[in-house]
Amino acid sequence: MNAPPEVSAAYIASTDKQRALALALAQGMGKEQAMLAAGYGKAQAHKCKDEVIKHPRVVLLAAWYAESAIQKDADKVEKVVSKMTDIALFDPKAIYNADGKMLPVNEWGEAERFAFAGFDSQGMPKFWNPMDAAEKLFKVKGTYAAEKHVHDVNPLVALMEAVQGAALPVVGKDPDHE
Repeated sequence: MNAPPEVSAAYIASTDKQRALALALAQGMGKEQAMLAAGYGKAQAHKCKDEVIKHPRVVLLAAWYAESAIQKDADKVEKVVSKMTDIALFDPKAIYNADGKMLPVNEWGEAERFAFAGFDSQGMPKFWNPMDAAEKLFKVKGTYAAEKHVHDVNPLVALMEAVQGAALPVVGKDPDHE
């Protein structure tokens, strides 16, 4: 993630200690602990002077470091959710050609390869459980709670219906001009 010009300028204008302090604060350290980690002396760290901690460059850098870390984590979580969706919606037909013969693994799509869990003792492909993946997705998205779960609803079917419903456009409505 490239820093905006004001963050780059603050970085260049900061001392090494200020940069280290901003990074330590962004990592969640307390004021005194962050100052010690940045190389300030024990006496100065114990006083935790506001002009050091709340220096505009330190605050700007710490905020940018923290935002960057959060964005990286969000990207990782979204990637895992995407892969879990692939497993939940995996269709075994995708690994066979028109003649009904299984394609070599290197010709499978990315979603099929991700859902692949190995081969059984007869050489047949095994796949991760789509029901488990669907339940985990519901939990991550906050739409599933064990105490509210209706036992006669198949989580995979509910997920597929939700995905299909979300993909259908509303006729006559332009979302950009509401």
